[in-house]
Formats: sequence, structure tokens, C-alpha cells
Amino acid sequence: MYECKDGLCYIKSYVKECKNFIACENKVSDNNDDELCFECYHMFGKWRNKPRNSISVKSQRDFCPLCEENEEITVYRMDCDHHVCLNCFRKIYFGIEVSKPKFKINFTPEMLNEYNEQLEKWNKFRRVYNMEKFNSRCFECNN
Repeated sequence: MYECKDGLCYIKSYVKECKNFIACENKVSDNNDDELCFECYHMFGKWRNKPRNSISVKSQRDFCPLCEENEEITVYRMDCDHHVCLNCFRKIYFGIEVSKPKFKINFTPEMLNEYNEQLEKWNKFRRVYNMEKFNSRCFECNN
């Protein structure tokens, strides 16, 4: 990333994590006042007049109403007080889908079981992503 001032261009350094790093996994420059990365600024910046501009973690280990899985971390949606898991949040707001697990040669039986569980979860997410209720409007309160 480059920044140009007074006719000089230089590489912009990223030194801090975005306030929403838990979801976007982006870094921000040291002189960024709102501590939001480019994507988060355009999605959730104060100019959007959303109830919140940073992600709030609801709880550790909770049920996600969209994918219907018990997930490690759930977060509040940006427009209301309902929550979803990080995977669903990333898909809704950033378009980032759960990646297909990689098959490796020389699996041990334990590794094969874990791979099959991850593959089953990935297939479930693919079905969930195509559901009508899966969009930026909360299906619980329609915000």
C-alpha cells in the first residue's frame, strides 16, 4: 500500500490490528484515527450511521442461529443485538466463505476422522450460504 503526500510516495506501514481484526484479519497504519482497516471503514465506518462500528464478542462457545452450529466465538451483528458465529459474520459482511479442508496424503485414522468432520461442516456451510435468510438483513428482526 502506498501513500502520497507533497509529491512524494512511500510504502505505508501497517503496525496495528484493525478494531475488527477478529473478523477481517487486516492491519491498519499507525496514523489511522478510527483504527479501522479500509474494508471495515467502508462497511462499518461512523459515516454509515450504524449502531456500532466495531465487532462485539457475545460469548465463547454459543449457538449460531444461521448455521445452527455450536461455535467457539459468536459476535453481535452490526445493526442489531442478535448474534452469529464468526464464519457467518465473515460471509455476511465480507463475503468470505469457509474454505474447503485440504486432503493430505498419509492421513492417520485420527486425522482422517478430523478431515471428514471438517468436510461435513464445510458442506453444511455451502448449503447454509445459499439459504434465503443468509444476507446482511437480520432474519430475526429484519434490520
